[in-house]
Amino acid sequence: MFTGVKSHHHLLEVASYPDAVLALAAYDQLPSRIKDSPKAVTGIYECGKGAIAFRLYQTDVVTWHPDNSVEIDNFGTKTTTGFAKRFLPNGIHLRYPMHRRDGTSGGDQCILYREAGENRLCDGVCVRLTQTLDGDWVPDETTVRPMRLPDLDRGRTKEISERYHLRDFERWLQIAPHHIEIDHIDWDLGHCALALKNRDFRTAAEHLPPISPASGFGMAAKIEAAALPINTRDWQERITMGSLAKLKLALWEDQGLILDMVAATVSLREFNRRMARARELAALGVERNWGPR
Repeated sequence: MFTGVKSHHHLLEVASYPDAVLALAAYDQLPSRIKDSPKAVTGIYECGKGAIAFRLYQTDVVTWHPDNSVEIDNFGTKTTTGFAKRFLPNGIHLRYPMHRRDGTSGGDQCILYREAGENRLCDGVCVRLTQTLDGDWVPDETTVRPMRLPDLDRGRTKEISERYHLRDFERWLQIAPHHIEIDHIDWDLGHCALALKNRDFRTAAEHLPPISPASGFGMAAKIEAAALPINTRDWQERITMGSLAKLKLALWEDQGLILDMVAATVSLREFNRRMARARELAALGVERNWGPR
């Protein structure tokens, strides 16, 4: 019975327009008392020019067209993702926002697909995908919404690294704090940068950015194991080698090296890497509305 939220689980999978035609024919055979029931939250409809829509509540989540292209409206819920999976070709998956137990949130309303053996992402309200000669399903870029992701002016990072002696400071951090008792004073980019310029590594270490479970910097699980022997005032905060990575991001932002990359589609690996950097920058107070719009 194609009426409840999970009723579509009993249907044959749809992976093409001919499959959608068969599904519509089977749905049309259902009695009106079932299709028009107040409890009916799913349905299949012909919506003009031969297009066949698979509807959940009031949203046509998946629409197959006679040219065998498929249009997706990702409402951004777990229910929508499970519903759409039944009526899409293998390799296409809808994502949805997630809320974690610690109160943070993640995920998005992007559409995941495979092209040339690589997982890729696109974003949009009604994205249309077509099948290539290789059998992959790829989005029509005129239907996607460009994503804004953090980028880095790599041409100047070497210059900044040399100006602030970052490589030498990294080597010093790996050895010197184990032989010198250092008390962390506070996180101060100005004091830290000036000390690095003058190769005053001890003062720089006193002003490094701390890592804490609430920082959102992605190092919380490794704090105890990675902590350097630098005393901090707050027992929850630690100075780790991740503090150096955090310092580099702060320096790059201060020097204008953090740029924007706008892309219609992006590989999943690249998306995750850039969004991890966006979260780290947000922990430093840099907010630029990166990610899917």
